Amino acid sequence: MGINDIIEKESGIHGSGVYAGRDFKTGETVLRWDISNTLPHKEVAKMTEDEKRYISYMDGKYIIMQDPEKYVNCSYNANTTAK
Repeated sequence: MGINDIIEKESGIHGSGVYAGRDFKTGETVLRWDISNTLPHKEVAKMTEDEKRYISYMDGKYIIMQDPEKYVNCSYNANTTAK
């Protein structure tokens, strides 16, 4: 993955979004998420809803989403999937 493969820019939906900077082939990895920053459940339980905005629950762990993956939005017409 190169530095220009994805672009973080303003989004009309949530303020910021992640966009493809080039065409990707079917099955090609678009973005690898950094899942190394975790929080215990008791810390997440104390957070306000606004503070939880960039917390994601994956594989039994609470992950603090980093740039740029925290700006990935969902779509009803998604052309990528998370694995």
